[in-house]
Amino acid sequence: MVSALDAVGVTSVFHITHLDNLSSILTRGLLSKQSMDREGLPYRDISLVTAQQRRRQRTVRASKRGESLDGFDRELHEMVPFYFNPRNAMLYLRQKEGLALGVIEVPVEAICDGNRLLAFSNGNMASSTSTSSCTFDELPRVPWTDVNARSWNDPDYERKADLRHRTCAEFLVTPSIPEDLITKIHVADVRAAQAARTELHKTEAEVEIVVSPNLFF
Repeated sequence: MVSALDAVGVTSVFHITHLDNLSSILTRGLLSKQSMDREGLPYRDISLVTAQQRRRQRTVRASKRGESLDGFDRELHEMVPFYFNPRNAMLYLRQKEGLALGVIEVPVEAICDGNRLLAFSNGNMASSTSTSSCTFDELPRVPWTDVNARSWNDPDYERKADLRHRTCAEFLVTPSIPEDLITKIHVADVRAAQAARTELHKTEAEVEIVVSPNLFF
């Protein structure tokens, strides 16, 4: 699976969160929405209510080996969502609203260890036009040029809408991502880095805080 991802240029995946969530994440790891809600964990939710309503109705087939035949059907909210391209429409919307955001980076080599069910999509799974798969041989079918686009601005409205949700293509994992698999947390500027380090110091985690303005808007 790692080689299949590497063949399409994917070496890490990214999870966007509010900086206020970092101390919890660096203590308990990245959990699915279903797990957090079931355990009653407090967190700053940056998701869109309407998008979550649509996601609640969706299922995916996920596999430990990257093959559909040995896969299992799971509710989308059972999966921890990552993006292939963190500089996407979701980040733009929430950053524009002034939220303090961090982009958590996890190497795919650490995730694809045979202990987790995995799937991927060709767009934002809140969109009915996006599809998912757990067959990693199908990764080349994902429109990677669109997924990795730096902009979705297009004079054609339908094309613009399609690009917007393609940039939010997802890598989906269950049951969780332990905190020790997190290698970096990217932030937009020095002020955000200070806030991230404040959360980091509440934990025993050793994670690199990186100011990466190129990942933000």
